[in-house]
Amino acid sequence: MRVQDAPHIVGFIQIHKIHAIHRSALIGIRIGEVEDRGKGLAADAMAVAIEYCWRDLNLSRLELNVFAHNEPARRLYHRLGFVEEGTSRNALFMGGNWIDVVNMALMRPDRVAPEG
Repeated sequence: MRVQDAPHIVGFIQIHKIHAIHRSALIGIRIGEVEDRGKGLAADAMAVAIEYCWRDLNLSRLELNVFAHNEPARRLYHRLGFVEEGTSRNALFMGGNWIDVVNMALMRPDRVAPEG
């Protein structure tokens, strides 16, 4: 993704593991440089990507994983409607530390099955 009129790429969104039968996929975003974060770029890009998944890919469920300690990302995903479904404890070993990963999902609003 690029900021309009900017010479460099600030990040990317990946939609992968698309499952046509279950109409689900994994989605992820990365804003590379610290100075490009906190400007609303991820929120804008994710909103466009989510709409693309609903409208063009005909998906019903999007999943993502986020580091438990990444509070800004978790707040963004909550604002976009993602719900935490669980935590994979000690899922990754990075920089000499174990990291928990929070699993989140977003359901297409017009296809949410009734509970029960």
